[in-house]
Amino acid sequence: LGAKEGMEGKTDNMGLPLWLLCTGASIANFFLMDKDLRDQVNRRKDKLRMGYSDLVHKLALYLVAGMSVRSAFCLIGKSNELVGYACREMEAGLSEGTVYEHFGKRAGVREYVKLSTLLCQNLKKGNSTLLPRLQEESQRALTEQLHLPMHGRSCMSAKHWMYRNGS
Repeated sequence: LGAKEGMEGKTDNMGLPLWLLCTGASIANFFLMDKDLRDQVNRRKDKLRMGYSDLVHKLALYLVAGMSVRSAFCLIGKSNELVGYACREMEAGLSEGTVYEHFGKRAGVREYVKLSTLLCQNLKKGNSTLLPRLQEESQRALTEQLHLPMHGRSCMSAKHWMYRNGS
């Protein structure tokens, strides 16, 4: 009986340290997952930036060939997930202007927002200035791409630049 009374009188002091350990691990896990998510978003943005000059170049080429902006955009969408999503929005009945705005916002990259603005302005003002502006944007984007850090970029970028510029 005396041994039982001694055990009942003691309290378990492990509850608080265990609770603190679990809380700390949960907070650390939250921040690690947040960093991982930020890294994924940054990799996606880098990938979008790398493909931007090709996107604008193709769009300009299709317009020179006589295609409408919408047709050229949707043709590009067959090989570009972001553009393809925008084309499916148009097929679902959203207006071109709304789709182009969504496209820029969805990308979350300055260059794509600029492209979406050019496309929206084209709808309002007409096609007369779009092609020269797209050609200028294509050259600017290609020059900027060549100055991006090399990670994720192949040697094909330099060859592609030489090809596009007639070198």
